[in-house]
Amino acid sequence: MEIKTPADFRDIDRKRLAGKNLYSVSTANVYDPATAGFALTRGIEEHTMLASKSGLDGIEYWPNNPILKPIKPTYYAIGDLDDYIGRILSAHQSPRGETLMGITANTLRNIPKLPTEGRKVLLSIARPIAAYLLLTDPQGSLRVAKSIHSRIKQLGFDNSHFTINVYPDLMKTVGQKKGLEHTPNKVVQTYPKVCQALGIETPEQMVDVAQEKGFRWCISTYHILRELDGKPHFLNDWQRVVPHLIKAGVVEQIHVEVLRTDMPGDQTKTLQAGKDMVDPNLELTNVKPMLRLIAESWRGHITLEAATGGMKQLGYETYGKVKEQNIIDYYSDYREVMNKIFQ
Repeated sequence: MEIKTPADFRDIDRKRLAGKNLYSVSTANVYDPATAGFALTRGIEEHTMLASKSGLDGIEYWPNNPILKPIKPTYYAIGDLDDYIGRILSAHQSPRGETLMGITANTLRNIPKLPTEGRKVLLSIARPIAAYLLLTDPQGSLRVAKSIHSRIKQLGFDNSHFTINVYPDLMKTVGQKKGLEHTPNKVVQTYPKVCQALGIETPEQMVDVAQEKGFRWCISTYHILRELDGKPHFLNDWQRVVPHLIKAGVVEQIHVEVLRTDMPGDQTKTLQAGKDMVDPNLELTNVKPMLRLIAESWRGHITLEAATGGMKQLGYETYGKVKEQNIIDYYSDYREVMNKIFQ
């Protein structure tokens, strides 16, 4: 079969052989009230267009809930993705744990708190509903990701660049764990809860467990700084952890995670990090120092996770609305900063 974008695969191979980075953006960036219409109605073609117009190489794909199929058909028929499959650089397992019963119980439990706690409670009600509507379940998302990985090979292209970001801590049953074991090219984020689930307590154990279980690490600039149950975690010492993982050869991907408007307790810090990543003269957080440390000895696939609601708060909006051009402008400014860090 001849597809429209074999040049995308040639470009990927050329950059990898030359030791250059591949840059992608997460499709989950638009899963925000600021761009609800885009999230509900636009497909892979529009996401890859945003990346391309921003000078980026592609996207990290979050599989959607099949209930959206009538309005987003390009998300579900793998063969229909052939024209864009060269720009799907990775996929992300869904973290959705919500059920209709659980959402109903959560809503009824929190409604009485609205008059006193306002936005905080509104978010606690809205987030599970949005996750259920937009995302498929963890197992379903893995099936879609594996299908894309297989399809790339069926089309005659190298699929070794295509990674699948997984959550080992979500897999509770024996069957689910086996499904995870059989997932190819999997990466795991540097997240305290994941380390806890895997029994990891040191950087040395991170290397050992990754090699034993057949995955590589995705360094998340946000998750690596998070505490565990309100206490500091060994991952927080990123100046020690990051070089150790890179030197051991177990780092496959980087997540630059900023503008996390879905995390109320961390909004200020992640907004500051979002500013850092589009202003070459600003350094309010650890995100740039961490990326410079990575740039000293690593090149590979780097994904931007940045919610459009955060872009709006930084002024990337048009008459109060986040338009496609505003997203492209933020992505483009980010790419300029990354070019300087990884020059």
